[in-house]
Amino acid sequence: MIEGQVNSGDIQRIITRLARMNRNISQGVQREVSHSALAIQRMAKQSLTEQGAVSTGRLRSSLGIRFTVDRLGAVIGTDVNYAPDVEQGQKPGHWPNVGDLMRWVRRKITSDRKLIPRLTYVIGKKIHDKGTKPKPYLFPAAEKEWPLLKRNLEKIIKTS
Repeated sequence: MIEGQVNSGDIQRIITRLARMNRNISQGVQREVSHSALAIQRMAKQSLTEQGAVSTGRLRSSLGIRFTVDRLGAVIGTDVNYAPDVEQGQKPGHWPNVGDLMRWVRRKITSDRKLIPRLTYVIGKKIHDKGTKPKPYLFPAAEKEWPLLKRNLEKIIKTS
């Protein structure tokens, strides 16, 4: 038979140390998740600008961050309905939103009320027939940030 004694003070010190490690890891992860979410948001907005994918700024300004309750995770995204068409492009066979396209024509090409409908149709038809090229902004930002986040999280775990 093997016998041993464990001092209750030793157990309490171990429990306290484990709780401190857990708190330090959680705080470190929260800090890194927040830092990476902000970096992804910043890179995505910059990419939209650099690719010339900004007309009104609505998509760029709508990119937001939603943190999980425990702040150990985050979702970066937008509720703008055309965001997937910018990120992934639009395949041929789909007509763009006519109202949005008319406003774009008025902003970017002409304010002539007679030309706006005609140009809207011509541009809309081209989008319908040829589609649009993707201008990826969010996924590349996340892919670029992921290795840095992973490395920093591994560091936090090793040093705790």
